[in-house]
Amino acid sequence: RFLSKALPVIEVPDFLSSAEADELVSVAFQLGFEPEDDLPKKVRDVDKIDCEDPRCGFHPLVAEVYRRTSELLGVPPENFESMEFLRYEKGQHYRPHRDTGKEELDSSAQIGSGLRVLTVFFYLSDVVEGGETGFPRAKIEVTPKKGKIVVWANVKADIWDHTEMAEHTSRPVRQGLKLGANFWVHPLDARTPEKFAPNWC
Repeated sequence: RFLSKALPVIEVPDFLSSAEADELVSVAFQLGFEPEDDLPKKVRDVDKIDCEDPRCGFHPLVAEVYRRTSELLGVPPENFESMEFLRYEKGQHYRPHRDTGKEELDSSAQIGSGLRVLTVFFYLSDVVEGGETGFPRAKIEVTPKKGKIVVWANVKADIWDHTEMAEHTSRPVRQGLKLGANFWVHPLDARTPEKFAPNWC
């Protein structure tokens, strides 16, 4: 269902079964979460791990999630960046930010793939209190619910122009644990640039 007219935000309950969510969490824990260190903790405080290890990339359920999401969006899975798993413990958060911008067009990791036109966020756990995904400008609050996904647009009708309305935040977890994952979706193949970018720098 659509959550707002101000920003295309779609909520899909039970996109994953409870067992599937648990299995993805198990994959993430096997890989091992690491603290985010790209930004100051006052801005982003989260543990994460990318699905680049073969134990994740070739996992049957991960492949099925790529397929199912591709079918939902009508976009080939090659246009997705690698799945990223996220863990927010009590007090952890991510302040308001956007997932794309003009500066992304200059990123060596995204040569030729365009902006992150869509974000797909998977809720892999329920949260006792807090941990909502908030869109301050669009005035939307999405409550974590295990198995649910939320999809939103990061760009305007012109896919080369980001929208301020897509600014969002991960509210602090006040009680419990928030586990999730995301895909960033591009208009063109994102995986080939992602694989070969280090050789182009």
